[in-house]
This record gives sequence, C-alpha cells and structure tokens, in this order.
Amino acid sequence: MIRLRQKQIEQWVNSWSFGDFFLGKDCESMDDEIILKQFGDILLYNWMRRVKELFPNRNVIVEYGVKG
Repeated sequence: MIRLRQKQIEQWVNSWSFGDFFLGKDCESMDDEIILKQFGDILLYNWMRRVKELFPNRNVIVEYGVKG
C-alpha cells in the first residue's frame, strides 16, 4: 500500500512543469527558452549526481522534455 502511494506521488510530481514547481505560470522567465533550457540542464545535472550518490548500483534515468 505504501509503495503504491509512493508511486502515485512520484507520477504526480513528475507531471509538473518548471513553471508549476519553481517559477510560477505568470513569470516572464517562462517565455525565455534559453533560461528554461539552462534551468533544466542544471536540474538534470544535480539530480543525476545525487541519484548516483544514493543509488550507485542502479541505472536511473533522469530526463526532461518539452510538452508539445
């Protein structure tokens, strides 16, 4: 039961956009593709480093994309 709840939370958080989670939908930065790309790259880099520290023997994929 706890595992199912954890999966639901992970799926919910994974569906957030950068704007939803960090910047807010009315922020000017949400229209700046360069800032959003740099922000995504920084998050990706740091999440991958942390995942490798916590789970060195697991193959975890961290990625981000653009809604089309």
